[in-house]
This record gives sequence, C-alpha cells and structure tokens, in this order.
Amino acid sequence: MAQRKEFIMFSRRLLILSSAALALTSLAGCNKATDMLNPPALHVDRAYVKLAANPDAPSALYFTVHGGASDTKLLNVLIDSALRYEMHESVTSGGMSDMKKLEYAVIPAGKDVAFKPGGMHVMVWGISKSAIAANKMPVIFVFQNGDRIEFDAQFVKPGADAGAAMAHDGMAMGNEVMGNEAQ
Repeated sequence: MAQRKEFIMFSRRLLILSSAALALTSLAGCNKATDMLNPPALHVDRAYVKLAANPDAPSALYFTVHGGASDTKLLNVLIDSALRYEMHESVTSGGMSDMKKLEYAVIPAGKDVAFKPGGMHVMVWGISKSAIAANKMPVIFVFQNGDRIEFDAQFVKPGADAGAAMAHDGMAMGNEVMGNEAQ
C-alpha cells in the first residue's frame, strides 16, 4: 500500500512537470508565430557622413539598411543639404580598385545591407555649412516598395573615428517612414 501511494505521488509530480514543460514549449512557439505575423520593419540606422579633408572634395555617407518583410531595392537617397550625391560601389578588378555608380542596392527580406568604407557608399558633394554646424544631415532613403525613410546622419571629421557618430545607434534619431509616396 505504501508503494502504491509513492507511485501515485510520483506520477502526479511527473504529470505536473510534464504539463509545465509542455506549456513553456507552447509559449515559445507563440513567440515564433508572433514573429511571423509581425516581421521586422524596413529601417535604416548607423548613418554618418565622413567629411573629406578638402572641403571641395566629396564626402562619403555610410549607413545600414535592415530589410523588412519582403525583398526591395534602395533606389535613391535624397539630400536637400547637399549640391550633389550618388550611390557608388568600390570594386577591385585585376588588383586595381575603382568606383562605379550604383543604380540601386538589393535589400533582401530580413537581412542587413551595410554601406561602408570599401564597399557601397554615397558620395556627397557641397554639403551646406548649416548642416555641418548642426552636426546632422537629413537623408531620405527611397525604396522600390514605395517606402521613404528619413534619418539624420551625423558628421565625422576627417581623421576621426566613426565610433562617436555610432554611439547614438539605439536612439530614435529620425527613422521615420514617410509613407508609400511616389519618387
């Protein structure tokens, strides 16, 4: 009789533990289901402009685009505080480095695409003195899916490390989707 009572108590404990484990597994599955229902939004961060040592030379804009729920393309950037800007890509062929104009950048769903030194970047000419004085340059990123995202890029002086500009990564510094407007 004592053995039967111990067996029943053991069975109850096992049933309770199994139920708790099953409940936790179900909750973990809910997070994955929720993630599938709410995929990450297309967004831009880590934007900074590395100023050229010579003010007559072009500066370079670097940033990271985080892909959203579906593939898209970055078609253009719009910069009101600059005279001219172009997306470029650094390429190496036969041991020689060169830059070529970039018509668009593919942004795969859920993936990060970095515009960084030695790779894709935006050349920027004639940045306004007022933007430099304010230490921010509003940039509008134009995507094939119709999204237009505005983000303020900070300036990095010639010879300085970009780390200071990147220190504000987690802050909401103007990562605003402006809607599905035509270019």
